[in-house]
Amino acid sequence: MSTEWQIPVVCTDRGRHRRTVITHIVGGTGPDGERFRHMTSLGEDPRWIPPSAGSDPGDGGSRESYQFKCPRCPREVRVNGDRWWTGVRAWFEANADAGVSRLPDLDLSLLS
Repeated sequence: MSTEWQIPVVCTDRGRHRRTVITHIVGGTGPDGERFRHMTSLGEDPRWIPPSAGSDPGDGGSRESYQFKCPRCPREVRVNGDRWWTGVRAWFEANADAGVSRLPDLDLSLLS
C-alpha cells in the first residue's frame, strides 16, 4: 500500500495551546489500483474513537459518530461518520496541489 497524501488532524483549542496532533488521515491508491483512506492511531492513548455498531450510548461510545479527544485541553469533538468523510474529501479537494503529499492541518477545534 502506498500513501499518496496525508492530512494531519490537530487541536489548537482555537489558538489557545500549541498544535497537538490527534491523528493523521492517509489515503492514496494501492498497487491494485484501489483507492484507500484511513486514520492512524498514535500510541496507546486513544485520541479518536471510531463509530461502533455495538456501542451503548450509556458507555460514551457512538454508533454513528467519530469522537476526537485532545490530551492538552478538555475539548471533545463528535462528528457523524458520513459528515466526517465528506468533510475530509472537501478538505482534500480544496487543498490538494499536484505533487503535494502532506496537506494543511485540519484543526478540530475550529469545527466545534
